[in-house]
Amino acid sequence: NNLGALSSMVSMYWGLHALCAKPFNSLGPVTGTYVLETYGYNQSVDGEMKAFDEYGEMEQLTIKDGCFQLMLWFLLLLSMLQFLFWRRYTLFGKKLFEIQRTLQHDKDADVGVDHN
Repeated sequence: NNLGALSSMVSMYWGLHALCAKPFNSLGPVTGTYVLETYGYNQSVDGEMKAFDEYGEMEQLTIKDGCFQLMLWFLLLLSMLQFLFWRRYTLFGKKLFEIQRTLQHDKDADVGVDHN
């Protein structure tokens, strides 16, 4: 069936696009699940859902610590990576002038202004 093969290829394309374009949107939930399970949070026990309040006091504190560690280190790591990647792209001097000129040219083209 060609439609099924096409659908599969389209799904694979969008999955790869999401992984490449927004890698941390793809890896964040997986990382969060791993960290929470490492800190003892297992929502499904023997196929039954277990609410957070059903854990003992010490287990709840451990899970809360895992959430804090996840928020602190994962977000700190992402912030540092973003800073390292984006610090090369400055908007000063010649580069800023070129961007402004291109944007003005595109704006004028949309309105129909002829620069000649």
